[in-house]
This record gives sequence, structure tokens and C-alpha cells, in this order.
Amino acid sequence: MGSTNKTEYLGLSGWVHSDTPKMIDFATDNEIVDSVLGEHINDSKIHLSEEDRALLGGSITSILMAGNGSTSRTVTLSSAPKMVQIFLKNAPPASWNSEKSCMVVNSAFVLQKGMSTGGASLTDKSLVLTNSSAPSNGIMYNLNEEYGQYVIICYS
Repeated sequence: MGSTNKTEYLGLSGWVHSDTPKMIDFATDNEIVDSVLGEHINDSKIHLSEEDRALLGGSITSILMAGNGSTSRTVTLSSAPKMVQIFLKNAPPASWNSEKSCMVVNSAFVLQKGMSTGGASLTDKSLVLTNSSAPSNGIMYNLNEEYGQYVIICYS
């Protein structure tokens, strides 16, 4: 005889004193537990893979910087990050300058592997920021405006 009661979620045996369980009752419960836990453990949508954990295991460092207005500025970082994000505080990522008929770029993403949204480059611990004095191909980079307040976020 199986159990008189079953658990709410998995339907496992909830024996009472008068029940007389058989070996098959335990085996069935074990199969249910194994199946449900196995599905849960293998669900990659709710669990991180080792690769995902490695990506999230890095550190994040932020730097606040005041621009000095030079056309090129090298910022020496404390370590060599994988990616850096730069943006001008209180400004959109990019805006249109109607007087110069160009896009003014106030932010950038740059990777250690040489990829960039433009206006910045990253080599080891050196981050180079560009501040354009005139448009080139309809773009001016505004990553070192004099007295501009910048946030630099480094992802290791």
C-alpha cells in the first residue's frame, strides 16, 4: 500500500502511521526527486555556466576625471581591464551640434583587443582619450573637454 498522503509539489509519499510502505514507494519517490532536481540543475536559463561565472568574477573599478581640454590624453589605469566605458556626466552619449553640423560623441566603449566605438583606445593599462577640435567625417569626440566631469568604468 502506498502512502495515504502525497506532498504538494512533487507528489512524494507522505506516510502516516497506519501506512505500510513498499520498496517501490521509496524507489518511485527517488525517481521523482532525481528527475525534478536533474531538470533544475541542468536548466541553463536559471544557472550560470562556468564561463558565465568567470566573466562575472572580474572586478569593476570606477574613476572620476576632470577633463583638461587637450586633444589627446592618456590615463594610466591601476590594472589592465578587459573593457572600459567612458562618459561625460550630465550629458547624453551623443548629441547633434547644429553649428558645426556634426555629431558630438560624449561616451565610448573600448576593449583591450583594440575594438572601440571611437574616440578612445586601450593598450594594457593605458587609456587614450580624444577631444576633437574640429569635426572629422561628421563626428567630434568629446572625451576630454576642459573641466568636463567624466566617469571611467573599468571591467577586469
